[in-house]
Amino acid sequence: MPLRWKLRDVILIRIEEQEKYCKVFVEAELTIYGITQLKENFRPFISEPRELEICLADVSEIDSSGVQLLLIVKRERQKLNLSTNFTDHSKAVLDVFNLLKLTSILYSSESKA
Repeated sequence: MPLRWKLRDVILIRIEEQEKYCKVFVEAELTIYGITQLKENFRPFISEPRELEICLADVSEIDSSGVQLLLIVKRERQKLNLSTNFTDHSKAVLDVFNLLKLTSILYSSESKA
């Protein structure tokens, strides 16, 4: 059974674990209002040794707090030489990353060295 974390009865993330990778489905708004809880939910994935895939298909809204969280997860995992990929970007995610000229981060594919 997949793990789920909740904030005010709203499912925030769903986790699908495989032998070689871990896929995290973000099922929430990535905004200032829930970012503290989401940050805590993402903390265990910083050091997850498997490839991490973060699915953004169900993100209906994102602000600078959400962008910062995604960038922090990616940066901290890069420091540990761990792979992180963002997949299935919602329109909201694409719009904000386009506005900030950060789309290359969404599409960068990494592999462990």
